[in-house]
Amino acid sequence: MQILTQPQTEHHLPFAALLPALEQMFTTGCEVPLRHHHAIPGRSADEDGILLLMPAWQTGQRLGVKTVSIFPGNARQGLPGLHSVYILYDARTGQPLAVLDGDTITSRRTAAASALAGVAGEDGHGLDAQALAGLPGGHQQQDAVFVGTAPGD
Repeated sequence: MQILTQPQTEHHLPFAALLPALEQMFTTGCEVPLRHHHAIPGRSADEDGILLLMPAWQTGQRLGVKTVSIFPGNARQGLPGLHSVYILYDARTGQPLAVLDGDTITSRRTAAASALAGVAGEDGHGLDAQALAGLPGGHQQQDAVFVGTAPGD
């Protein structure tokens, strides 16, 4: 199993490969259940947090789960209020393949989806805004994209 830092995640998800992978995922789709929210009580209300779990998979191919921890009180300690990681598995065996930086995945997916929406209609490639509007948005759709890609694929 690979454990990738932020720079390594960026290296393994270049935009040149991400754009066609995202376009293909928007076309073929995958299973994207509702995300799970869990309240994480702290020792005081200032330390309370939320844990989000966002799974997605393609049968017999890849399974991924993005976990996001949100702790607004972290600012008082000089820490980010949000941390995320993405865990990629083989959907046939459940074997973990990689742990990637979730913040990098989120920002790259957002930029790539915007690029695809921007080219739609200009040259007949990509997806139009209406097609994108019909898909699960935000983190859920972004998680679906990474089910179809893995470092080294």
